[in-house]
Amino acid sequence: MKVGKDGMLMQEELAHLKKEREHKERDNRMKYGKSYKEVMAKMKDQKEKLYKDTKTKGVRFYDSKGSGYMKGGKKKYD
Repeated sequence: MKVGKDGMLMQEELAHLKKEREHKERDNRMKYGKSYKEVMAKMKDQKEKLYKDTKTKGVRFYDSKGSGYMKGGKKKYD
């Protein structure tokens, strides 16, 4: 790193860091098809929805009789 007289990074170093950040964002878009922030926001919404469903309906289960929710030790089939 090159430091100028005022203690700040040189412009070329800042440009290099900016270019690295742009490449990282581009790679994430290519990987996920969307920006990283959009993916994380969607995951947070899904997590909140799952938490809400688990608290209200119970834990989802599947067995030989079918599927349903278990809450308070009782199985409720769909």
